[in-house]
This record gives sequence, structure tokens and C-alpha cells, in this order.
Amino acid sequence: MVVTGLLMALNAVVSGPHAFGAGVTAVVSMCGAGALLVWAGAKVVHDSGDAVRIAFLRRVVRWGFIAVVVLFILLLSVVAFVGVQTFRNRGEAAIARMNGSELELLSRVNQVRKGMSYDDTISILGKPDREAFGLRPSWRVNGNPWNQVAVYFDGQGARNVRWMSIGRFVYERRLGE
Repeated sequence: MVVTGLLMALNAVVSGPHAFGAGVTAVVSMCGAGALLVWAGAKVVHDSGDAVRIAFLRRVVRWGFIAVVVLFILLLSVVAFVGVQTFRNRGEAAIARMNGSELELLSRVNQVRKGMSYDDTISILGKPDREAFGLRPSWRVNGNPWNQVAVYFDGQGARNVRWMSIGRFVYERRLGE
């Protein structure tokens, strides 16, 4: 069960940040299901009076609980570190962290103007990877789901651009300013 949960989490990492929470939930639920099965087995063994098996199952449950807590703390540490790294680099610091292909895309992103229509924006940036009902199309940079540009629209057209590269930078620009 734990292996299945880990495979689901790996799939979420490959799929992108929007699926990461589902992967983490899968791992936690698989670990919980495994712990429930061990607890049920311990209950059956306890009722039979086999002291050696009871002691073994108690150790398994104890170490399993410790492992889940350690993994949870490790996961929180990684998420906190990546979050700090992402939001520390904004504005000019974000531009300084961009590579050549990202700077080329930035020049196209800077062509998007306030009030620009959805179709005009697509003519500049190309077909979006995610449509989001025309309100927030997003483009993966070099096919990377952890590096995306999104243009936000309202009733008057494009209003702002947000480029987030998880673990590297956030670039935001309110259009018309």
C-alpha cells in the first residue's frame, strides 16, 4: 500500500503542482490504511494471546508511526524551503534568475497589454497549455509544469500576468502600470 501511494505521489510530481496535493493525500491515506491493517492484525493476535507476535506488531506500529511523522516533517520542510525560494526572487531578482529561453519568452509576455483580448494574447504567446475557461490561460515554459506563465482576464480583457517558476522565482506585472 505504501509503495502504491509513493507511485501516486511520483506521478503527481511529474504531472505538476496542481496534482501534488493529490499525491500527498494518496501517500497519507495508504500509510493510514496500512497502519489500520497492522492494528487489526495486532487485535486478532492479542485475542489469541501470542505474546511474541503482539510485541512484534507493537514495534511495527510504533516504528511505522515514527516513520510517518518523520516523512511528514520532511515534506513540510521541503515545501517551506521551496516556497521561500520561489517568493524570495521577485521583480528584478526574478528576471536575473531567468535563462535565455525564458528571457525570450519574457519579451513576448511584455507585449501583452491591458485590455488585450483573449485571441490577441494567444496570437502573441501561442496556444495555452491550460485554458481555464478563458479567464486564466497558462503556458508551460519549455513543457515544465513547475514553470508556468498565466494571464488573468476580466470583463475588460487582460489585466495582469503572473509567471511562477516553483523553487526559483515569481514575476508579476499588472498590465497598464
